[in-house]
Amino acid sequence: MLRFDPRQPELLAALAPARQEALLLTLLRGDVTPLHKHPVLGLLRRTRHRWSAELTRAVLGAVRRHMRALNAGNDHQLRSAISEDFALRMPPAMLDEIADGWPADESARERWQGVIDRLLITLQFRRDMLNALREAAR
Repeated sequence: MLRFDPRQPELLAALAPARQEALLLTLLRGDVTPLHKHPVLGLLRRTRHRWSAELTRAVLGAVRRHMRALNAGNDHQLRSAISEDFALRMPPAMLDEIADGWPADESARERWQGVIDRLLITLQFRRDMLNALREAAR
């Protein structure tokens, strides 16, 4: 049902994480709707598991395409999702990869730098915390 009508994000919890990711990847690859207007944004915000590298890369690709678009418009929900939700789902081990590839265009960087910084700071904190826990367990 969600594949054909993804505007019912509360149904996502009925799927196992692997099925959620398969659905999200299908939706991200199959539609050219700007991400801030795409129903997949609500589904991404509803996930509660750590994303796979594949889903993380697909989401980053969609976010970066959105950032480069001149007509991005009213994207406050997307900006919030990146720094509040996505930062908690992306694997901290991918921090270096996530830190690379952001738009170099000055206007895009000016508009998005705060969001990017919050995302990277959260991922850095999570990575450092996990490393400290591993060290303490030794």
